Amino acid sequence: MFKSGKDWPGSEPAGALEFEARSGEVRLSEVKAGREVTVVAIEGGRGLCSRLAALGLLPGSRLKVTGNLGGPVLVEVKGSRISLGRGMARKVRVKP
Repeated sequence: MFKSGKDWPGSEPAGALEFEARSGEVRLSEVKAGREVTVVAIEGGRGLCSRLAALGLLPGSRLKVTGNLGGPVLVEVKGSRISLGRGMARKVRVKP
C-alpha cells in the first residue's frame, strides 16, 4: 500500500507515531547495515512510488541494508544493489 505525500509526519492523527513504534516499523534511513527488512509502505507521491517500484522496492519486498553510514543508504533487493538518498530512504517504512 502506497501513501501519498499528504500523509507525511506532522499530518498524522495523535498516536500514529506511537502505533508505528509498537508495530516495529521504522524508516529505512534508520536501519543498520547488515539487517534484512520488509518494505511496509512508501510515503510519497506518484513519482517517488513509481521510481522505487521500478527499482524493485514495493510493499512486501525483502531487502538487505548493506551500508548506512550517514550518506546514501545502500540496499540489496532482488539481487541488485541500489543507492538511495537519505531523503528518499526516510520515506520508506520497513519492519524486520
